[in-house]
Amino acid sequence: MKRIKRLTALFTSLLILTVPTTISNAAEINKNGSAMAVPNDTAEEVPQSLPKQYNSHELGYTTEVKNQGNSEICWAYASNSSFESLLLLKQKFVNELSVAHMDKWATPSFDENGWLRQENEAGYTYIPLGYYTSWNGAVTEDNPISQQGVTSVIYLGKDNPEIIKKTIMKSGAVTANLAINSKAYSSDMNSYCLSKKTTNITGHTVSVIGWDDSYSKENFDGYYAPKNDGAWLCKNSWGEYNSIGGYMWISYEDYYLFD
Repeated sequence: MKRIKRLTALFTSLLILTVPTTISNAAEINKNGSAMAVPNDTAEEVPQSLPKQYNSHELGYTTEVKNQGNSEICWAYASNSSFESLLLLKQKFVNELSVAHMDKWATPSFDENGWLRQENEAGYTYIPLGYYTSWNGAVTEDNPISQQGVTSVIYLGKDNPEIIKKTIMKSGAVTANLAINSKAYSSDMNSYCLSKKTTNITGHTVSVIGWDDSYSKENFDGYYAPKNDGAWLCKNSWGEYNSIGGYMWISYEDYYLFD
């Protein structure tokens, strides 16, 4: 009988972050149920002082950039992408996970119970939470029987970016929601900053794979410019639509990211 892999999922307010652990090592839920401790088996992997730059893609912890096309399932692409980064970091090899399987799972069942959405429609990042914790996923395209899932979750807030950075180093990636406004893009589509609350936005989800504290504020030449340097490196799901292969830099000052 195959040994089933046990993983701990960590969430920011609406982010999926993953760190592996055995079930006997699983973190304990706080009494209020709001958060859980990071497992000890990853504690020594991150130095006390964080680097000014970090890039999981350069370290080989990302799969290829996908293209969601006309679908609205960015949440599925980003969540599976972060899970793949975790597996690459821990196991050095991964068969890419099936977005179609998660999308189909998150629809009404034959008796009309289940998620109230249809295939390729919009959703939320708590759909993957249900998918992974139910052990219905994640699965690969060639094997629809789940061999991996998650056993617990952690919520992390926007107000502590150092914890988010440390978790990226432990897990390879985190999954984050943001708001899209066309005026917030730079002219080359490589950078993005929506620095204040506004209307005319569309929800979107990305996998955050790194950061650069020195990323110049001058790169953000859209309508909403940041006041300081620094940005998160994110893996998008729109194919290779820009000069950095479908990745994008989102300013530390973006109003919605990690919120």
